[in-house]
Amino acid sequence: MKRYCLQCDDSTELVHEKRDITISYNGKFEIVSNIDGWHCPICGECEFTNEADSRRHMDTLNSMIESTPRIRTKRKQIITLKEIKQQAKKN
Repeated sequence: MKRYCLQCDDSTELVHEKRDITISYNGKFEIVSNIDGWHCPICGECEFTNEADSRRHMDTLNSMIESTPRIRTKRKQIITLKEIKQQAKKN
């Protein structure tokens, strides 16, 4: 059965084999080895064929995300008209 890459969307046929996949996140790179799946030779997209390999890929990505320091951002405070009226009544 032929499978086609959904990312490339140009009738690129996927190849069923085991490959090492490089994951990049926020300037860091990790390699997950020996992933069994349908791989696109053009864009590198992979359709996993078993849950174990999918889980290894997901766990690696999650560990990369968790190890990245969080940046705190200030949020704009949005005050509704109702809140403005309530504050005015208090003063």
